[in-house]
Amino acid sequence: MNSELDFITIEVESSALVAAPLLDQFNQALNKVEDATCNTCLLIKLTDGTAEQREQAQLASTDMTSRWEKVVRRVERCQALTLFIAEGRVGGVMMNLLLACDYKVAQPDLVFDIFNGPTPIYDMTIYRLAHALKNKDANNLVLFANAVGSQQALEQGLLDAVVTDPLSHVRAFMSGLNPSALSDIHIRRRLLKDPRSESYEDSLGVFLAASDRAFRGN
Repeated sequence: MNSELDFITIEVESSALVAAPLLDQFNQALNKVEDATCNTCLLIKLTDGTAEQREQAQLASTDMTSRWEKVVRRVERCQALTLFIAEGRVGGVMMNLLLACDYKVAQPDLVFDIFNGPTPIYDMTIYRLAHALKNKDANNLVLFANAVGSQQALEQGLLDAVVTDPLSHVRAFMSGLNPSALSDIHIRRRLLKDPRSESYEDSLGVFLAASDRAFRGN
C-alpha cells in the first residue's frame, strides 16, 4: 500500500449527545473525505463516556433521529474505506456507526450493548443488526437486551479484530492491503450489501451500471 495513505479521523464519545455540533463534525469530515484522493480513509474512533453521560438520552427528537441517520448513511456510502476503532463501550446510537463501517476493531475488554442509556433506541440500529447478524444473535441483543463482550462480538461478525492496540493494528492492516483495494470501494461495497435487501431485478440493474462504468473507465 502507498506510504502516503492518509486518515481523516473523527473522535466521538460513546455516550455523546446527538445534536447539531456532532452532526457538523461528521459532515465536515465526510466532505473532506469526498474531496480527498483515493488513498484517504475515514477513521472513526469511539472513546468511553462518563457514567453520568450514559444516564442521558442520546436522541431527543424524531427530527434529530432523522438527521443522525442521514449522517450514518453518508458513512455507509462513503467513497473511501471506513474504519472503526472502539476504545469505549459500544451501544445505543453509536452502534449504528460500527455497523456502517467497513473494518471494525476493538479492545478485548469492551462491552457491546444496544441499550446503552436510559431508553431503548428506535433508530436504524435494529435494522442494521437484523441484516448483519444471525437471528439468534440479533435476538440476544435486541429482544433480550443482553450485552456481549469483544470476543463474542468478533465471533458474531460485529468485529473484524480484537486487539490491545487498535490504532497500530489498523495501520498494519492498511499497509497490507492490495493497492487497488481503495479504488471504487464504494461501488463494490454497494454491490455486496444491496443484494441482501433488494430483489434480483433491482440488484441486476446496479451490477450492470457498475459494469458499464468499469468498461467506460470512469
